Amino acid sequence: MKCMNLAAIAAFFASASPTLAADLEVATLTPVKSTEFATKHDDTTAIVLHHIVEGLVAYDSNLDVQPLLAKSVSVSDDGRVYTFALRDDVIFHNGERMTAAEVVWNWRRFADPKRDWGSHCREWYDGSAEGYHRPVRIVSIEAPNDATVVITLQSKNALFLDLVASNHCISGIVHPDSVDEDGAWIKPIGTGPYMLESADLSGPVRLTRFAAYAARSEPRDGFAGDRTALADTLTFTHFKNFDTAKAAFDAGAIHAIVNAPFAGTRGLRDRDGVTVHWQQTPAWHQLIIQTRTDPLLADVRIRHAIDLAIDERAITKAVFGGDAVANPSAVYFASPFHTENHGKGLGYDTKRAKALLTEAGYAGEPIEIQASRDPYPTFHAIAEEAAKMMRKVGLNAHVKEMSWPDQDEHYGSNKYQMTSITFSLRTDPSLMYSTLAGQKADHSWYLWEDNEAAAITAYSTVVDAPEDRQALFDSLHEKMITWTPTIGICNTPRFHIVSDQVDGFEAWALGIPRFWGVSVTTGE
Repeated sequence: MKCMNLAAIAAFFASASPTLAADLEVATLTPVKSTEFATKHDDTTAIVLHHIVEGLVAYDSNLDVQPLLAKSVSVSDDGRVYTFALRDDVIFHNGERMTAAEVVWNWRRFADPKRDWGSHCREWYDGSAEGYHRPVRIVSIEAPNDATVVITLQSKNALFLDLVASNHCISGIVHPDSVDEDGAWIKPIGTGPYMLESADLSGPVRLTRFAAYAARSEPRDGFAGDRTALADTLTFTHFKNFDTAKAAFDAGAIHAIVNAPFAGTRGLRDRDGVTVHWQQTPAWHQLIIQTRTDPLLADVRIRHAIDLAIDERAITKAVFGGDAVANPSAVYFASPFHTENHGKGLGYDTKRAKALLTEAGYAGEPIEIQASRDPYPTFHAIAEEAAKMMRKVGLNAHVKEMSWPDQDEHYGSNKYQMTSITFSLRTDPSLMYSTLAGQKADHSWYLWEDNEAAAITAYSTVVDAPEDRQALFDSLHEKMITWTPTIGICNTPRFHIVSDQVDGFEAWALGIPRFWGVSVTTGE
């Protein structure tokens, strides 16, 4: 994507009198890949689309699910039938009112194998995951009238609304005119506070305020509540690296840099006119260990020695300073299910690590940790810290730097010994464990081939009582420590650099920046 004309924009800002700005300019460090949420999902695309499309429900700031396009949601006594009473004031960007017909059209399109939504998203709803995880199967989607949508599941699933609210697989409602007569995607005609000006992604992605937006009466709360746009336009510009984005920010051409690297924030925290917003999110950084194809790491004693050699608290402090706490558990550290025991792993014990290596007959075989540096510098930084710790106990560890597409491909096809990677935002522990436990024959990206763990994970999706779910998650954490298919480092923080000319911006638990309810002033 092309960079902005920084000189022209900076000159405009310098000459402007103090006023509410019509334009809100945001820098991203990765490009928008699509105007539709599809297989190749990414953070920047998700940020943009959340301003254009909305779902039936959404997460609030406590990561609880609240109605959004739905006025209310009711669930049958058997947990199978979800009735969404729709709001009657919602307008699409083309001026047409949203009814149940459009909602049903969208959900049937989500289920269509011809649509590029990614099998891992579709299987959340089509029952293909029922053999091992997430036993969800939608058996019918009906509209008994214009104001009601009824979705019936084959069997009860306590996480259904979490899945509908998920940022990982966005189920935003768009008008059917978003596709052509052959079903090919044109651009999203959503209901959100901003409209997409052009589907051309070769330059800055420009959104315009939707004047007919129908806001909820509740205050802004996470992705829920009032989402009214205050700026006339919202533009996302991709910069190839942080230094060029910061230069634009310093020149006044950019009001915010989203998902900035931690290292880039260090010199800005005490600077007048700038605020660094950050929040530790449910995304989870791990050092994943190959347990199947590598004969060395198939020995659990070697995996335990690696875990004992790594001090996740020291790594977290070295990479993120005081902006994150370590977390060895797949349960988000701020989750109500994260207890004191979830903060414990095997521990840091170099003496015991050395003893295990001797017992296992380790003879200095090399161990490679794969890690990208761009656009995820923390992947590489964490890998380097881990390799240094591993070498201190006698492990012949080194970091193999590679591009993110290559690292992602190697991970997905099991071509790694260890890999430094973050699993994206999953709010409920069942959803995170569902990405870990399973057979590689089913999905090559599974890393924990423990059938009992997979069964416990599946059961956790249909259990309602918090105390029962707590017991299941406690059991899974203990089993994972014993197996050691991965070493949890911390829940990944996200950093956003924002000019003090911007009013109303707030970081929140999901970490995805929101620019509705946000205004900016310019001039002296």
